[in-house]
Amino acid sequence: MCKSEPTQMKGLAELLTLQRMRVLLDTNILIQGADARCLEQRKAIQDFCKQNEVCICDTVFYEFLRNCSPEKFRRRMRQVESWSRKTGMMPVLPENEKIPRTFESLWILFLSVMRADPKRLIHLNKEDLWIAAAAAGHGIDHILTTDHSGDYPPEAFDDRSFDISMEKSHLVLHLKTFKRNWAREQWKTLMKAGSANIDIRSFFFGH
Repeated sequence: MCKSEPTQMKGLAELLTLQRMRVLLDTNILIQGADARCLEQRKAIQDFCKQNEVCICDTVFYEFLRNCSPEKFRRRMRQVESWSRKTGMMPVLPENEKIPRTFESLWILFLSVMRADPKRLIHLNKEDLWIAAAAAGHGIDHILTTDHSGDYPPEAFDDRSFDISMEKSHLVLHLKTFKRNWAREQWKTLMKAGSANIDIRSFFFGH
């Protein structure tokens, strides 16, 4: 058993106050839930999954299972199946024809808000943007991740952090919440200025 400080116990308690939310899990959450050094950390992630309506997308599923030995692949598959709130496999959101369009929409939004500091765009992880597009395209506003490096820019996502670090095992989770109303207003501004010519009703703003 790993030792924790009062601050980390507070982070664990706050994380588990979140219930019955629709949340897309980033790949790093699946990895931590399966392989985190401390049992308490793995259990916290799994308990969160069981009390919320969690899902993954095709990109996350691929990233989680790639480069695995057959034994590790089977072990990880069993773990993901056991985390679902309901019996059966955790839902995998299809990245259908709508998701590339949503990706393009998010990319244009990010270009707009980062034009004063374009270097930020260089550091954006395209896979994380794709995961964000999958969530937004399916009407899911919440993403649980360990990533706080800027791939979910604060202009577009609110952040709530949960420090569940244990002795010799640092781990902070972040709940990113998409600012859907902000995105809607930003698109209206871009369209009015002639910077974008897109029917916003066909994308992720109407959910």
